[in-house]
Amino acid sequence: MSRSIRKTPIFGQAGARSEAAAAKLPPKIVVIPASGPLVSVQVRDALDALLEADPGLRPIVTDLVQFEVSAFPNRFHDVQAVLAFLERHNDRISIQKTTIGKFAIPAMKDQLKRGEAVVWQKDLGDLAINCYIKAIGKLDPGEPTWMLISDEWFDENAYVVPGNVRLMSVAKFLTWYDGHSLDGL
Repeated sequence: MSRSIRKTPIFGQAGARSEAAAAKLPPKIVVIPASGPLVSVQVRDALDALLEADPGLRPIVTDLVQFEVSAFPNRFHDVQAVLAFLERHNDRISIQKTTIGKFAIPAMKDQLKRGEAVVWQKDLGDLAINCYIKAIGKLDPGEPTWMLISDEWFDENAYVVPGNVRLMSVAKFLTWYDGHSLDGL
């Protein structure tokens, strides 16, 4: 069921931790570095809100996320809707290569071709997130960026984020989607 998206932008000014130049600009990028948040947003039928949250926002999905949802279609609830969303908006959603993806994806593809069960390492997603953050941290102040992450990752790793990046937990995003204010969150 598709919902009408509110016109109130979710992604406002960058926070106080940004460099002065980045703090004055609204975020231009929203990064989805792990499949869990993407699937969680789909469960609430809110994927289109990622695109409509702010005009001109450039969504980025990491290569590991794209691979995980496409190579393991039974791993998540309603992953077909996620795949359809990525395909439908492939002109707007960029797939970002990561160092972890560069090494892990070819090995997993080879395992799949040989008919072997692929063992998805528990920390592979966390490594990809950290790798991506480290890469964009070198660009600090860089472009103002929001990163949509799981609430657990948010609680454990908020300290590693460079100044141009703001973390948006899935819970906070869905609070906005449900029509509630984000003030105080």
